[in-house]
Amino acid sequence: MSSKTTNKFSPELRVRAVQDHAAEVDSGRKPGLTTDAAARLQALEREVPELRQANEILRKASAPIPRSCQSSVVLDALEQALHARRPVHRGGLVHHSDRGSHYVSTR
Repeated sequence: MSSKTTNKFSPELRVRAVQDHAAEVDSGRKPGLTTDAAARLQALEREVPELRQANEILRKASAPIPRSCQSSVVLDALEQALHARRPVHRGGLVHHSDRGSHYVSTR
């Protein structure tokens, strides 16, 4: 008995079957994740580690900042985060926060 498995379908036929299935999903004739949605999902999954890294940098930069501080301190922390992250693609750094007044500065 051979340990080598054989496939009765040619590689070309298998590729064609996958393409046909994707076309049916994309057209709505079959349920499933469309090609566009799958591509978007992959892009978002690649972005998650970058966003986690950016959030960690901002968290560390903002840790020593008191609840109310001079705007120069806030700007210095942001500049440090920007320098460490060096956002050069996709329009730069995006920062999301629900910390509210923690980022309020006074003049």
